[in-house]
Amino acid sequence: MSLPLVRYVLMGALRDKLILSMLVVFAVTSSLAIFMGSSATIEKDQFTVVFAASSLRLVGVLGLVLFCIFFVRRSFDSKDIEFLLSRPVGRVRFILSYALAFTVLAVVMTCSMGITLYAVGPHLFGQGHVLWLLSVGVENIIM
Repeated sequence: MSLPLVRYVLMGALRDKLILSMLVVFAVTSSLAIFMGSSATIEKDQFTVVFAASSLRLVGVLGLVLFCIFFVRRSFDSKDIEFLLSRPVGRVRFILSYALAFTVLAVVMTCSMGITLYAVGPHLFGQGHVLWLLSVGVENIIM
């Protein structure tokens, strides 16, 4: 693995404001979940947590996939890929470095999903939610 390449991709995520925009979208999603939960007649807290969890899952996967697609596309358009491959870095190391960087982004997004879900319903958060977060983390890494 090439740590400068990993850092390059992570800096690209910060430059594109992926982290900030996903946190804003997570806040809007949790606010919408709280609003929807307040309109339920019974089990308001459970409805809020379930709606927030499903929305966070969809938004997180969509955000990560869109970032990866546009980042790689922009790298080809601006000839960054050709420049980086002209350096003494093998193609396998290049691909593994990008994969590691995208994995780090997926783990960061999963942790922020967990914090947001905990903020929505701290008294309902339990071992099942932790297991759910692990499965969502694996799903994010695969995506």
